Amino acid sequence: MLQVLEPIFEPTFHSSSHGFRPARGAHTAIAEAKEYVGDGYGVVVDIDLSKFFDRVHHQRLLSRLGQKVADSRILKLIGRMLKAKVVMPDGTRVCTDEGTPQGGPLSPLLSNVVLDEFDKELARRGLRFVRYADDCNIFVRSERAGQRVMGSIRKFLQRRLRLLVNEEKSKVARPDEIHFLGFRLRKTKERTKVAVHVSNRTKERMDARIRELTPRRIVRPMALPQPCPQAFPSRWAAGEAGAAVSRTKSAAPGTAALSLEWRFSAVGADRPPGRPSWALV
Repeated sequence: MLQVLEPIFEPTFHSSSHGFRPARGAHTAIAEAKEYVGDGYGVVVDIDLSKFFDRVHHQRLLSRLGQKVADSRILKLIGRMLKAKVVMPDGTRVCTDEGTPQGGPLSPLLSNVVLDEFDKELARRGLRFVRYADDCNIFVRSERAGQRVMGSIRKFLQRRLRLLVNEEKSKVARPDEIHFLGFRLRKTKERTKVAVHVSNRTKERMDARIRELTPRRIVRPMALPQPCPQAFPSRWAAGEAGAAVSRTKSAAPGTAALSLEWRFSAVGADRPPGRPSWALV
């Protein structure tokens, strides 16, 4: 089904939609957001849709599909898929009157079909935006403009698309205060470039994962993954640690990289005096 529908709808999607599309992803979304911030759009309207996949209106979705799909058999099949009963953990089967099933290959395409109407409305208003699935950032020049856009977009989503905005997660703020796809944007001191930083939320998750993988006290030596050069196990271990720290420093300079460096040193690869634990020996 996806192989039939994707070539029909993919060319019609807006270029600022990056989620679940060929040759697009988080990296292209962040790159476009950087351009807007660099052009002077220093206020972000961060819109998060509340339980989007559970609130998709079936009739509106089938109507959008019917505008480009003439075969009624395909529409009926999708309709039956949308209304298929959901099996709960206790074995109970529940009917669904709205929403799209998550986890299937067709669900991401259907979500983009629904939100394409939202994209076209933003473009019609001349707004600069980046959308990844149900997470959308709109870039404006002032907080006053951001509040005005937030109010009008909220009404459009509720009245036209019958979707609700998550008020707790949606806000108008500076780019460095917005968590977007795990990152935040900030202009450099020279105000000529835009730097990409790991968001606080992502950093907390990274720290928690590092603590989980590398306990503070090592009871027994950590087993080295296989294969490794038998003649130089300490060099191999130190090299692997160094590569991990280097990648972390480039993506998240500061506390996360230092924490990773310290914990690798606790694991204990032998090294010459004066050399850091993560350096190649």
